[in-house]
Amino acid sequence: MLENQGKVTKLKVAKMASNSIKINEKGFSLVEMIVVLIIIGTISSIAYGVILLNAGTFKALSTEISKRWELRNAVRIMRHDFSQIDPANIFGFSKSVKGQKKIFFKDIYGNRIFYQYNKGTIRRKKNSEKWEALATELKTPPFLFLDSKLTPTKNKNDIAFIKINLVAEVNGKIRKVEDTFYLRNKEKENVVKAKK
Repeated sequence: MLENQGKVTKLKVAKMASNSIKINEKGFSLVEMIVVLIIIGTISSIAYGVILLNAGTFKALSTEISKRWELRNAVRIMRHDFSQIDPANIFGFSKSVKGQKKIFFKDIYGNRIFYQYNKGTIRRKKNSEKWEALATELKTPPFLFLDSKLTPTKNKNDIAFIKINLVAEVNGKIRKVEDTFYLRNKEKENVVKAKK
């Protein structure tokens, strides 16, 4: 009888051992889980780095495009205003030859237009409207007043050209937009003076 009990006990132990093996066969071992987590972590960190790199590139490119648009738009507005200057009605401008910071004039339609450069920002005001910023973060004064020989002048009666030089630093690179405007209405003024 003791032998039978020993056999039964051995059978129970063997059965329990086989059950525990079957339980372990259904899941993953701890080593397998750690390996999978390491692989997922590595892939995630690579993907995160790529996303951050692309986000930085996108931001730099977006800043570049925005600044170029701002500079071109400022020149477009100035081109419109300066093409309508009545040279007899330039009633204020900076007297420096190196780079002027402001100009105030009346256009051919009687509108008073003000341009002012201060602390890297060029602003414009028409009549009694509010000042609007045309371009920011500029490195140099934007205006240069030139006579008919394209020489810088301090005398408002000699101004024949206005040179615009907008220089800004974007993402460590210098961006420059420049244009020179001829005061077309200067000819009309000279014809009127000649007739008198």
